[in-house]
Amino acid sequence: MIQIQKYKCIEAFSNSQFSSQKGLLLDFIWIGDEGSSDLGKYLTQCENLEVLQLYLQKNQITQKGIDDLSKGIGSCKNLNNLLIDLRSNFMESEGISYLWNELANLDKLKNLEIYFSKNGNLDSGLIDFAKGIKSSLNLKNLFIYLQDNNIGDIGAQGLGQGFKQCQNLEKLVVELSDNNISNEGVAKLIKGIAKAEHLQNLSLFLCHNKIGDEGLSSIGLALGECKHINKLTLDFSMNEIRSEGVTGFIQGLKQNINIEYLLLQLGSNNIDDEGLVCLGDGLQQIVNLKILKIKLFNNSISYNSLLQFCRLLQKFSSLNIISLAIDLSFYEQQIVFNFLNKIKKCSRVVKYELSLNYL
Repeated sequence: MIQIQKYKCIEAFSNSQFSSQKGLLLDFIWIGDEGSSDLGKYLTQCENLEVLQLYLQKNQITQKGIDDLSKGIGSCKNLNNLLIDLRSNFMESEGISYLWNELANLDKLKNLEIYFSKNGNLDSGLIDFAKGIKSSLNLKNLFIYLQDNNIGDIGAQGLGQGFKQCQNLEKLVVELSDNNISNEGVAKLIKGIAKAEHLQNLSLFLCHNKIGDEGLSSIGLALGECKHINKLTLDFSMNEIRSEGVTGFIQGLKQNINIEYLLLQLGSNNIDDEGLVCLGDGLQQIVNLKILKIKLFNNSISYNSLLQFCRLLQKFSSLNIISLAIDLSFYEQQIVFNFLNKIKKCSRVVKYELSLNYL
């Protein structure tokens, strides 16, 4: 077990024995570009470093500081665990490109976590993501958080090209909420993810983008072919999705009968009764599904279609846990609760949860 040395002050770190460091947690504030450049120089001397956790959120770091910092990180060639938190700085596309180019030197990485939300416009900077990740052949776990960065279809395509090179990836978390990705971009993104042939656990967050029916259908089609994936967390809330998109999505997804866990968030779209019933009909064909969690707040779904959906749940052969989040009146809530209790008594369901917005 590698011992992690923690530093809250860059001055204290500057006086440490760099060559002896194998594990570092650096949590600095108000260092700016000058401090970021100094930190990069110090890291170039940490040739034995294997674990690095770098917390530099809200430090007013721009492209200049990121350039020097990236060179320092890229020089730590023995790294196998890397976490970089640069939320709420001023990297822009040029800054993030510096980092991708240096990550290409880290061919021993197994776990990579990147937190870059609220850094300006990162769209074109993601084109170089594939260059940075191509050497990470041993990468098993990748978490990348890019909320609120004006990322569009160009950036989504760049990410997709990078993910398809991660052939040994087992767990992937991609957070792209509050961006400008449309149907074209999400189709290229999911196409790349689907090429990661050992991926088992995928979390994809695309809340508040510009995804419509065509985009959601392309996601379902791609994931339906990924028979190696058994755990899915998907957030498509606050987009432009109608029942047609839900139908296309589930027609594709149901082809992957190996899914055991599904959390699907579709709140604040334009889904009606037809979409919910088609969703239930398709889900029951995923015969190994054990845990199902669906959030449908702020759509156009009636109480009667929800009861029809619940009746379909009775046909699930392996379902153990059900969680539903939807808009209902107090009276309707009581009836649905009673109905779910009946399902629990006559099936394998051991737990259900019902979260409500009262009408």
